[in-house]
Amino acid sequence: MKFLSKLNIFRLSHVEFTRTGQPKILGRYAVHFHMIGNAHDSYVNGIAVHHSFARVTTIHATHYLRFTNNVGYAAVGHNVFLEDGIERHNHIEGNLIMSAREASFML
Repeated sequence: MKFLSKLNIFRLSHVEFTRTGQPKILGRYAVHFHMIGNAHDSYVNGIAVHHSFARVTTIHATHYLRFTNNVGYAAVGHNVFLEDGIERHNHIEGNLIMSAREASFML
């Protein structure tokens, strides 16, 4: 995993997350892109998130992100969540989401 905040670069590939997220605490998701802006050189590729208590990923005010070839299994809530609807030009493709669980308590 590589994160260079001044350059807005985040690269994550081929890792597994299990039992992540905190559903009653805002912003606590397995993978959360929070107001990064343009993320041209960033990607999430080939990760596995399972039995998450709060989503697989949230993309909030982040643009040009590549979220490809990932697997989400038995995660609570909207598994791939675009938070405000202002997120543009993100490439979300080839992901497999299975057995999503109901989120009656998600913030």
